[in-house]
Amino acid sequence: MKQKQTIHYVNNMPLNEIVDWANEEFEGNFELKVTQYTKTLRANGEKYFFGDSPMDKMTFIFYQKMLKDSGGEIRDMNFNVSYYDFSGIQLGERIEKCYSVDINSAYLTALKNERIITPETFLYINNITKKDKKLKMSRLKSVGMFAKNPVIINFEDGKVKDFSHEKSDLSWIFFTACKKTEDAMRICRQLLGHNYLFYWVDGIFMKENPQIIVDKLAEIGLESKIEIVENLRVYKKSLIYNKDGVEKVLFLPQVNGEKINNIKKEIGQYITL
Repeated sequence: MKQKQTIHYVNNMPLNEIVDWANEEFEGNFELKVTQYTKTLRANGEKYFFGDSPMDKMTFIFYQKMLKDSGGEIRDMNFNVSYYDFSGIQLGERIEKCYSVDINSAYLTALKNERIITPETFLYINNITKKDKKLKMSRLKSVGMFAKNPVIINFEDGKVKDFSHEKSDLSWIFFTACKKTEDAMRICRQLLGHNYLFYWVDGIFMKENPQIIVDKLAEIGLESKIEIVENLRVYKKSLIYNKDGVEKVLFLPQVNGEKINNIKKEIGQYITL
C-alpha cells in the first residue's frame, strides 16, 4: 500500500524566502507549485503548504465537497468570460455618489443553479462563510481551485531547472460559475441603460435606481444587496472608491505571462535558464 504523504501547513512567506529555506533544508532539490493564493513545496517525500492563514484548510474541505458533487466529470468547454466592463465610465471621471449591487455568493449560487453542486453543499458552505470574512475568502478560493493553473518550478542543486504550467481538467466548473455570473451582469447592464457605470465580476455599479437590479437578479435566482458608493475615481489601471467609510481599490488582474515574469523577478538569482 502506498504510504500517505505527510502535509505540513506553514504560514505564508515571500517566494524568495521559501526558496532560501528549501535550498538549505533540501540541498537545493525540490519542486515549487505557485498559485494566486498559495505555494506548495515537495521534497524528500514531504509536502509543505504555505497559505495565508489556517483558514486555508477550509478551502480544501469546501473544494472536496464540491468535487464530490460534480462526480469528477470532465467537460470540453472553452468559455470566453469578461470579468469586467467599464463602458459606462471615462478615464479621469469622478462621481461623488452612486450605487453598487453585489450578488450574494455569486459563484456558489451559479454552481447550485446549474446543478453542479447540491443544495445541501450550497447551504453548508454558504451558511458557514456568509458572516466570516476569512471563511468567505476560503469559499472564493475553493471555487477557484477548479481552474488552478499553477506555475511549476523545479530546482536542482539550488538553481531553477525549468518552468511549466499545469492546467486542471475541471476548469469547466470554475468557468461555468464565471460565465453565469457574467450573463447576469450583462442582463443588468442592458436594463440600466444610461444609469450603467461598470461591472466587476459579481458587482454592478450604477448612478441611481439600484432596486430594479435587485429585483431582476431575484427573477433569475440570484440574491443580492445594495451598497452606497462614494468618491469614485477612474484611473488608467484602477478604480478607487469608498464603501462604508473604507477605501476600495480595483486593479486589473494579471495574465499568466505577467505571473511568470513576477515570479522570475522575485527569485531571479536562482535562474540560469
